[in-house]
Amino acid sequence: MASFTVKNIPDPLFQRLKSAADLHHRSINGEILVCIERSLGITHEPAELLVRMREVRARFRGKPLTDDELRAAKIAGRP
Repeated sequence: MASFTVKNIPDPLFQRLKSAADLHHRSINGEILVCIERSLGITHEPAELLVRMREVRARFRGKPLTDDELRAAKIAGRP
């Protein structure tokens, strides 16, 4: 996979990218990739996304957590 460096990003643009990345729970790099894909009209087909999601899910083993277990974990993680 190729990589490149973007130089001289104006501060206001960087702040908008950072805000968008935070909002979408992405890294700034991930947000930039999404912006580039959208500007070029690149979309991901639902079938492709489903295949990718199944691949990720297959990496995790064990039983799914219940709502009560998730709720307890959230509460335990709060200060």
